[in-house]
Amino acid sequence: MVPVVALTLLAPSAAWYVDDRCVTVANLVYSARIDEAKVQIAELSASKDLDDQACALWVTATMKEMELALLDDQEHLWAEMHDDLDALERFGRAHADTLRFKDLIIEAEFRRVRVFAEQSEKTSAVLAARRAQALLDARRRIKHASPSFFYAEAVMNLAVTHADWHIRAALTLVGMKGNGDRGKKAMKILLSRPSVYRSEAMVVARSFTLRVPGLFDAPLVYSSELRDTHPTNPQLAFDYATDLSRVGRCDEALQSLPGSVDKYSKVIQAKIASARDACQ
Repeated sequence: MVPVVALTLLAPSAAWYVDDRCVTVANLVYSARIDEAKVQIAELSASKDLDDQACALWVTATMKEMELALLDDQEHLWAEMHDDLDALERFGRAHADTLRFKDLIIEAEFRRVRVFAEQSEKTSAVLAARRAQALLDARRRIKHASPSFFYAEAVMNLAVTHADWHIRAALTLVGMKGNGDRGKKAMKILLSRPSVYRSEAMVVARSFTLRVPGLFDAPLVYSSELRDTHPTNPQLAFDYATDLSRVGRCDEALQSLPGSVDKYSKVIQAKIASARDACQ
């Protein structure tokens, strides 16, 4: 007989991160269909099912990453992201007897690092990074893994390992360390399995391989799949066009960009203009 406590550590087939409905909402976000995503998030939030609630909180928090790429009101979005990550952590702590929910505590903590860094709160960023690493080190001792764990493992280790030398030196001084092989392995697992994390994993893998050529597949591998999967997202169209221009395929790059940009934010208009200029 399996102890009741052990049962909570086993992810069910409908765990939030592989549930079809959650994947659908996450795909709406990556397709830049934000208003439609918010309607479904509200429905999930109202559900009594904890996996539905976890999905709603996770998509709400991670949706800010996409909104920051698409919209102009950056300061307001960063402030909202603080609140969203706080809510994600509270949920994880309230349901920490279930491992897939407890993992959200780690995710909230390490996502805060970027928020603090972007807001030039360096001390807070370092403290959040150290808390995230401590949580991740403790979590690694538990054999059962989840996409949430693999995502934290990948991003934390790759970010520290492949940061600029002066950033690595500063992180070392405060006790931060990264294992590049461990991060690379975790990222490859994320990329190979279906979950709500896969699109974001492709974005992250592309960003790292732009910094470190050969670390993963060529950037165009990821940007082309993302653009084909989410053709309504102008940010992904920009990434795809940029990668095409890098390999000398400017005709294709120009053809892939949106024809009219008036409906987009100023930040997206500027990105598309820069992609066109790169091929002039």
